[in-house]
Amino acid sequence: MYEAARQTPQTMARSMVNGNNSHADKGFAYITLLLVLAVMAITLTAASQDIAQTAQREREVQLLFVGKQFRNAIASYYEKSPQGNKQYPQSLEMLMSDNRHLKPAHHLRKIYLDPMRNSAEWGLVKNEQDQIIGVYSLSNDIPIKTNVDENLQQTAGEESLKTYADWKFIYQPTMVNTDESDNADMSGSNEVTVEE
Repeated sequence: MYEAARQTPQTMARSMVNGNNSHADKGFAYITLLLVLAVMAITLTAASQDIAQTAQREREVQLLFVGKQFRNAIASYYEKSPQGNKQYPQSLEMLMSDNRHLKPAHHLRKIYLDPMRNSAEWGLVKNEQDQIIGVYSLSNDIPIKTNVDENLQQTAGEESLKTYADWKFIYQPTMVNTDESDNADMSGSNEVTVEE
């Protein structure tokens, strides 16, 4: 013990060069470990943000697919109305089993989940007769995708699509003959109510 205190600076230097100074080695290893952990934390944070953004993009693609399925089912229900009496469904369940014909029609296989909320609850767009003309997600999250389907942009009009709730999947029949359009019932195309 007294020998370590009596060492001259030259003998201390020689012992450090020879690897006898374990305190300096431990300090260097500790700092190196901290740097490695900091780099790993930064890398994992960036990777998790990329993973979250990729998952959101996949849910957006799924929302567009499901929304089109609902819009196509509403169009099928409307266009296949019996005896030319065009009607929209009163509920989403009517799209799965349309009992207006002798043989029930199935316009939709199932009520899809809203991929943005993982819920079967959808916002409903209704006309003046309280019939469903479209659906939308109830999510108020901000979309990543900015260039959307032409039909979605048309239903939004001049307003921008700021949240997923703005992505309304509405079926609006097109009029072929202009003379018929003057006398046609336009209740489903201009005035709509939005129900949550």
